[in-house]
Amino acid sequence: MTQPPLNNPDDSQNQDFHRGYSSGLERVNPDAYADFVTNTVNADRLQNQIVSYQQELREVDSEIRQTRQDQQQAFASLQQHLVKIDGINKEVERQSKRIAETEQDITSLEERYQKAAPKYSLFAGILYFVAGVSFVAGDLIISHEIVAYALNIRNQTEAWFFAIGLAMVSVLLKPVYDRLIEGPYLQNQEKSQKLYAAFKITLAVFSVLTLFILGWFRYEAYRTDKMKQAITQNIKNLQIQQADPNSASAILQVEKQMQQVDVLNQGLVTSPFALASFVLSGVLFAVAGAVCLGVSFPILQGFWFRWLQAGPRLKRLRKLRLQKLGELATIENGLAEHLIQKGTLENKLHYLTPITELNDRRQELRDHIRRLEEDQKNAEIGRRVASFKDGLAKGTSSREHTEPEKVEPKFIEQGHVLPSSIDRQTSVNGGGMNGHH
Repeated sequence: MTQPPLNNPDDSQNQDFHRGYSSGLERVNPDAYADFVTNTVNADRLQNQIVSYQQELREVDSEIRQTRQDQQQAFASLQQHLVKIDGINKEVERQSKRIAETEQDITSLEERYQKAAPKYSLFAGILYFVAGVSFVAGDLIISHEIVAYALNIRNQTEAWFFAIGLAMVSVLLKPVYDRLIEGPYLQNQEKSQKLYAAFKITLAVFSVLTLFILGWFRYEAYRTDKMKQAITQNIKNLQIQQADPNSASAILQVEKQMQQVDVLNQGLVTSPFALASFVLSGVLFAVAGAVCLGVSFPILQGFWFRWLQAGPRLKRLRKLRLQKLGELATIENGLAEHLIQKGTLENKLHYLTPITELNDRRQELRDHIRRLEEDQKNAEIGRRVASFKDGLAKGTSSREHTEPEKVEPKFIEQGHVLPSSIDRQTSVNGGGMNGHH
């Protein structure tokens, strides 16, 4: 037999080439070995795919475990933040409610503060108050000195209690003045202007009339006093001019002068101006005291409310509002941090591969591996069958070209057909030829 060409040294080292060459020499059908090679390559390729898919399956299993762990940690952290956010939201709601209540109190108190602004100055209020107290004190003195004496109240304590009671008529008249005159005028000046003007005019006329009568009575009292001083001076002159002040004529002249004094006193006491003066002055003091107290109290009350009640309370409420706003800002900052963490965790959970998708991928890989293993099994069966057919064909060919007693059995080792006797003979011949050459 001829030796295969050695133009390409790599081909001489190729097992498939030698197998083809020997099969050609022995005229063996190449389909069996071609099926063997095809199934071997397919089996190797399927094995590589199976290994690759198994590696991918392990990676998917690891990703599933890691994803579940990440989900559990994220869910646990998210639940903690959700609980804290819920608590903080409730605290924010309570704090906002307190702030709203404080704002409402401040608004209401500011409205009252503005409405309580007096139309008169503090000096005017103090002046009216002093005037009202003066009228009450004057009425107190008149009541104690005259009325108690006229009623023959000799006990000083009882006289003072009676005088104080009469002087408190101004206090009694003050609510009447407040409700009927001052109050309606302050609430609606246009509607109560006529009533207020009529009262003021009446009071002014009454005051002027009383002052006129008091002035007239004061003049009479002054004239009477001067006349009494003149009579007293005449008596002193008579006593000086008389040689004997104790004589009957001197005493008679003094008694006449004294009778003139009594007449003057009697005339002053019985004067209608005296009666009108005492009556009108008592009424004027009571009414004027009530009016002055009625005017002064709203002014003083307004300043009292603004300076000593509303003002300090507004400062406290505003300070409390700032404090609560600061606390609310701190709470909202904490809430913002938890919301950021919540958003981060939700975003993380959103971008995590769903477990169902990973499970589907794992099941898909398992199905692929099962199919590949089935194909690998079939390729392995085909490879072994092809190897058997190739060995059978080569054995048959060797039997046909060799004497029966020289036929040697063929062995298959590790899935490859061992070289046949023809191959060995060809190698021997070839070696001989080479040696010959």
